[in-house]
Amino acid sequence: MNSNNPINSVLFNDRELEVLRYVLQGLSNKEVARRLDRSPRTVDRYIEIVRFKLRAKNRTHMVARALSAGLLEVTEHSRTPNVSLAD
Repeated sequence: MNSNNPINSVLFNDRELEVLRYVLQGLSNKEVARRLDRSPRTVDRYIEIVRFKLRAKNRTHMVARALSAGLLEVTEHSRTPNVSLAD
């Protein structure tokens, strides 16, 4: 991670990062909710929190900012990418 990036000073909990990984894989809010056994409204809220913390305008911008900040990385090229937290 780039330590000069202000995003890196923001704390993300494990659930927020998990939701972000699923969004990066292209899952809809309903699909994420099913995987996490949560309501779609709860997932909506997690996404809004992450979007706010990343100062992103929308889901696409949220993923782009997370990738550019080094919060997540794509580790394998496939139809459904494997995504892991960046170290």
